[in-house]
Amino acid sequence: MFNWKRINNKKSIWRKAFRSYSLRLFIGFILGVISLLVFLELSEDLLFDELQQFDQIVTGLIRIKMSTFLTKTMIYISALGSSAMLTILGLLFFGYVLFVKKHFWDSLNIPIVLIGATILNNILKIFFHRQRPMLEHLVPVAGLSFPSGHAMISYAFYGLVIYLVWINTENKYLKSAVAVLLSLLILLIGISRIYLGVHYPSDVLAGFAAGSFWLIACILGLKSVRLMGSDA
Repeated sequence: MFNWKRINNKKSIWRKAFRSYSLRLFIGFILGVISLLVFLELSEDLLFDELQQFDQIVTGLIRIKMSTFLTKTMIYISALGSSAMLTILGLLFFGYVLFVKKHFWDSLNIPIVLIGATILNNILKIFFHRQRPMLEHLVPVAGLSFPSGHAMISYAFYGLVIYLVWINTENKYLKSAVAVLLSLLILLIGISRIYLGVHYPSDVLAGFAAGSFWLIACILGLKSVRLMGSDA
């Protein structure tokens, strides 16, 4: 004899999960489209040389009061978005999520976000081939400018940290504190690159937009895995 009640309960659970996922998928899709549209708009403006005035005004405002102390502070902040620092933090966070929290798929998303964002950023830099600002660079720098790698990869990584902490932590104060502090850090990393003279403001905005798009794609992929019941 079939246990129809048990089967119906399972169907009900799947329907609820599907409806919940569909709503989140839709919201994620909308946010992803917005991020993509922002990036495409900046890209179009770059190709038609329409960003010069915007970049000059914003750069001037950010660098209006430069000082030795502020420069050192910006260098330290910028270092938190460097490849070396993000690699170290990524490995530490990967180990914590995998071995302490024991979430296999969550941990797997960490290298996917970092490596994928790095590869995508390099491809975009080569495609747009924008040179660095003609300003004094306050830190050593090499390579092309658009979009900002620090901004893009930091947004993707720290954004993922915010997301994973948010869904895996019950303490609402801790979740809020992590979200606010890391969001502020992402913003400051972008500002630091402008202050240090190694990126245009439009580079940073494009980096944020591209990083947001990649992060959302990775999160939606993770949600799909969870919906199929494969979360470790």
